[in-house]
Amino acid sequence: MAASSASTRIAAAFSERTVQVWDIRSGERIAEFDTVFHFGGRRLAIDASGELCVAAGWTRGVKEGVACYQSSSGKVLWHRTDLDETSVVKFSLASSNVWCVTESASMLLDVLTGDTLEEISGFEEIYDSAYSDVRLLEQPKCNYIVRGKQDFTIPRLTFALLDAAIGPTSVCISESGGLTRCFELSSGTERWRYDPAKWNHLLRLWYRPADDAFYGVQWEYNRGCQRGLVRFEQQTGEVQEVCDLSSSWAEVVSSAMDCVVTSAGSVFTLSDGRLLNCLPFPQRDYPK
Repeated sequence: MAASSASTRIAAAFSERTVQVWDIRSGERIAEFDTVFHFGGRRLAIDASGELCVAAGWTRGVKEGVACYQSSSGKVLWHRTDLDETSVVKFSLASSNVWCVTESASMLLDVLTGDTLEEISGFEEIYDSAYSDVRLLEQPKCNYIVRGKQDFTIPRLTFALLDAAIGPTSVCISESGGLTRCFELSSGTERWRYDPAKWNHLLRLWYRPADDAFYGVQWEYNRGCQRGLVRFEQQTGEVQEVCDLSSSWAEVVSSAMDCVVTSAGSVFTLSDGRLLNCLPFPQRDYPK
């Protein structure tokens, strides 16, 4: 799934190709259309307005590559058939353009044409900020690099970075089988760290400006059952359990609705974990 940062729309892909667009306020399914989407990685994105949807496949060619669609109709706006081995597509928080992360490079694509505006090699993932020109860069098997007014590195503790979120004054990262840590952007100083219970880690992270806090999905990965939304006080790292998400296997946060949407269709408020709505998806099983 992918959520729009400023509208109430989300995009959801339940199997190969087929994407649905939903309005989480009304519970209405706006559109359903075929795309180049191929399951794996994070290959689905929807823009701030909710009007554009980008999907990616793993191989290049007319049936995969990376393509942009009108979210209300499925009309193809552009299609990059030359791109392959794409693991991530996401709209930049610093601009309206699209990050496309492949095995060979990370590219910023023009949202209107699909043309490459910027290309950065040697990094597995790029996280940018909605509040400044700060970027966090992940290198294979190396420490993480934060670039901004104050450049610094963050020591890698495990084999994989799961997610990162950048607020106005700090960056929060989670690693596979390991800690969640928060660092000051002004100095690179570690502000706090959270060590979850054994066999737990944080899959996803988001920053919420309403309460100046980071939110994450904690998952008991050895059994794959216990899953919950947690809140971290940005200054101290004080943790609070918000709600149970055990019926879900994927989640997105809608800033416009101030809520988290699960793969089961449940919509919970971030402020207190109250059930706000329940979307009727998936409506059917799609063939593989």
